[in-house]
Amino acid sequence: MKSRRVVVVGGGIIGTAVALAAADRGHEVVQLERDDEPRGASLRNFGLIWICGRAGGRELELALSGRERWLELSERAPAIAFRATGCLLTARDQAELDVIAAACARDDAAARGFRLRTAEEARELEPRLTGIVGALHSPLDAIVEPGHALAALRALAQASGRYRFTPGRTVISVNGAAADHLGTRHPADLVVLCPGDAVELIPAEMQERAALRRRNLQMLETDPPDPPARMALADGDALRYYPAFDLPELQQLPPPEPVVDRLGVQLLVAPRADERLTIGDTHVDDRPGAFGSEEEADEHLLGRASGLLANAALRVRRRWTGSYLRRGDGRDCVLIEETPGALLVAAAGGMGMTAAPAIAAEALAKAGL
Repeated sequence: MKSRRVVVVGGGIIGTAVALAAADRGHEVVQLERDDEPRGASLRNFGLIWICGRAGGRELELALSGRERWLELSERAPAIAFRATGCLLTARDQAELDVIAAACARDDAAARGFRLRTAEEARELEPRLTGIVGALHSPLDAIVEPGHALAALRALAQASGRYRFTPGRTVISVNGAAADHLGTRHPADLVVLCPGDAVELIPAEMQERAALRRRNLQMLETDPPDPPARMALADGDALRYYPAFDLPELQQLPPPEPVVDRLGVQLLVAPRADERLTIGDTHVDDRPGAFGSEEEADEHLLGRASGLLANAALRVRRRWTGSYLRRGDGRDCVLIEETPGALLVAAAGGMGMTAAPAIAAEALAKAGL
């Protein structure tokens, strides 16, 4: 294949995966990033390769493909720290356990590796668990290190000799090339726009058609518990938010606690490579005047995590907020669409970290690269 010049606009996980995939295919790549270093959702996330809650069909296929590609990339760049921890989605009562049992009876449950576990079986996997009646074991879920993955992918691209990362450049126009705010024109055979959560950079007609919105979340990190957690964990409130659990049995769940209802709180816990815990999160659509985080949500999350891990004393090291795109039209979790002079690639619903390498491969295939 003839080498092409590819300009990637955006330094997040999607843009970086596209840049590496293009360099691996023998193309010359320039990646432009508006900040000195990316600082959005690509860094502020769990690092979960999240198979458990994905919708069936294309979304699950992308997630599984993303997992395979992350494993391959981690073998090339160990700093990515891919760990096949699996996840336990725990049930506090019979109603939650009934939803989990229904999920384990899905037609695609085998492809997901789903297993229904008793409380005793769950504690064999994570001995500190308490206050549960059972759990969904999702063994294909995995974890990478979001704080290191971007730099590791860029280092792989750099090693090709066909890649250049150019930070501090805000692209203001695209027309057969990318022009930045400093007046530099970056010629290209293909410009790939990877806007992350910057919905304002997506053409208005596309925003309207896909009903794109920005969704906010808040998270925190704790010191390592003693003993450390072995695997990713979720509580039964996760059943309310992920399409894999949109089943008739879901209607039997009791009303959520007020903070869960108001802020879309669910507990996810991801152990880091240094044994610290990343804990979150919330689901709140962005709105004018939205500001900061809600202490009530953090208190709820810490209480739930501590209770789930046998009253572990969890000391918070830091807190943060972030945002990602959601798609309100009920269609594809990924946008790969041609725009005037460019290809736009964006992930919705938190699919970016899970499936970025698979999304990149699909985008380049669509562009004939």
